[in-house]
Amino acid sequence: MSSVSFSECALASKYVLQGVLRFVTGQYSADLPLGGMIGYVMDNDIEFAYSSLREKLIENAAMLLSDPDPIIAVRPPSTFRTVHRRAPVPIELRHVLVATSPQPLMG
Repeated sequence: MSSVSFSECALASKYVLQGVLRFVTGQYSADLPLGGMIGYVMDNDIEFAYSSLREKLIENAAMLLSDPDPIIAVRPPSTFRTVHRRAPVPIELRHVLVATSPQPLMG
């Protein structure tokens, strides 16, 4: 595995285990039914970031109190939702993946 792939996978794990999980445990938005997360994609590869996140969300679905395939597509791959059955208030998270490097000009 290349260092870029390892780094991307490590960031996907952090996004899920240090981001999504904080909403699930109520550390963030404890009494609210809706939350949001922005994932900054440093190399602009939103497709790969999405597939890495999807894999980590599926892998951790039980802990995240979500369905086995938790992603609800809105505008894949950059925008999607997940629903988590936490008590007393379930929460829907809306996720947006944003490319951070400027796109080359066509011309």
